[in-house]
Amino acid sequence: FAGFLRQCDADRVLEDSRFIESLEFARRKRGPKVRQLLLGINRELQGDAEALNEDGCTLEHVLPESEEHWEGWTGFEGEDCSDWIDRLGNFSLLGRSDNRGGARFNRSFEEKARIYRRSIVAMSQRIGDLDDWTPEEITRRQREMAEVAARAWAFED
Repeated sequence: FAGFLRQCDADRVLEDSRFIESLEFARRKRGPKVRQLLLGINRELQGDAEALNEDGCTLEHVLPESEEHWEGWTGFEGEDCSDWIDRLGNFSLLGRSDNRGGARFNRSFEEKARIYRRSIVAMSQRIGDLDDWTPEEITRRQREMAEVAARAWAFED
């Protein structure tokens, strides 16, 4: 992925501001590209901590993707939750050992926050420190993620 970006940058196709702008409102379905992006962002956030790899983590939606679990997510009252599910800011990673929430995991943000706080994954720990999960928080987090991604894949001479 980094090699591809370097090749694009040879022609100044990607500048940090354009890269951030393209990620700031991006929507993606769950998949390997989202996981790779989040792994890179998390590596930047974790600093010296042991890096996760694709086999050591799971890709998670903070706001659950299934409509049956949306009741109790008070931060989304009056919103169409389906508009927020596939925003990059609604995705996070959990270590395989973290992901043991069981059936209660999707009941409310408070339930998820407890698990996120104990996570080995820096980006998830930050979510666990929040009071609520809302469309505004997804938007703020997505902007922050885009800025971190630009640093993670910066082309320094």
